[in-house]
Amino acid sequence: MACHAEPTPNKGASGEKKFFRLLNRPVAVTPYTVQAREIPLVIAQTGRTEAMDRFEAKAPSTARILKIFVEEGAKVQAGDPLIKYNDDEIRLRLTRARAEIKEAEAAISDDNYMIKNREKLITEEKLSELVNEGLDGKLSLHQATLERAKADVDLYDKVSELEQVNSPIPGLVTKKAVSDGAEVQADQVLLEVVRFDPIQFVFPAPIEAVGALEKGAEIAVHVIGFPGQEFTGEVLSVVADARPQANGSEVKIKIPNPDFTLKPDIPGDVIVRTQAKKKIFPISGEALFKTEHSTYVFKIEGDKVKKLPVDLGEPYNNQPAIVRGVAEGDVIVGSGVEGLQDGSLIEVQKSENK
Repeated sequence: MACHAEPTPNKGASGEKKFFRLLNRPVAVTPYTVQAREIPLVIAQTGRTEAMDRFEAKAPSTARILKIFVEEGAKVQAGDPLIKYNDDEIRLRLTRARAEIKEAEAAISDDNYMIKNREKLITEEKLSELVNEGLDGKLSLHQATLERAKADVDLYDKVSELEQVNSPIPGLVTKKAVSDGAEVQADQVLLEVVRFDPIQFVFPAPIEAVGALEKGAEIAVHVIGFPGQEFTGEVLSVVADARPQANGSEVKIKIPNPDFTLKPDIPGDVIVRTQAKKKIFPISGEALFKTEHSTYVFKIEGDKVKKLPVDLGEPYNNQPAIVRGVAEGDVIVGSGVEGLQDGSLIEVQKSENK
């Protein structure tokens, strides 16, 4: 395939003059009218396996572990016991909090009585001026104590209900961070269970895949580490990338994995031959202009050219095929791209196609 590299001026004075003369003098070019071809949409991509679900067992509050029922690497079913807390301390805290509620309620009742009858109590010398001045602050303190005690009761009631933690999902214990008798803090991660069956395989796809792949369609996956073995799954979702300027989608399929053969984060490949069609734009290799990082063509606009970045797909009949960057009917430079820059003056020769 012929293509051309970006010209750079020579270091010497004569080379520089020649370079700038090329920019200022019309360059003879042959035009080519871009034509579309429709081919079957084939999705060939690399993706990775991902866990379908995971559960982190976290301590609901400061507590002591009475028993851990599983070891790291153990298989569990939904409902299997994971952790049992020593709830003696929790029950003691619950009893204390309930007692604080009663004491705070009684104190608030006394405070309200004295505030309501303060003038009478002062006249009868049953309430000193010093105590009277502190009544409002005392009431606020007792109200705050009551609210804190009620919150503690709600918390410890919930904790006592969670005396034993069972796994909500089937899977594999991938993390065990505590042992019997350990003291744990609120929100500390104690165990992790990961669901491996089924397992997800996620891969990117062109935007056309959104309409070409139906939910439930079967797709074969070849996973690294399992040569000659094929894993078949079904499409869960095909979601277009919502990011600005994005032009792709993400496909998720689920693969049965009853023996936990596949683990998360393993790369693999898919090749999907769909019934959908996609447009490509075959061109001559002489029309391509390549730099180190990008590929371009030059679109003819009057007596000048505009440099357009393009994306190439698989060759079509041994010709380069553009998949993005041009439209049907665009007239580009088919040959004679040597010395061209964005905005170069041109002299159009006979067309290569009609």
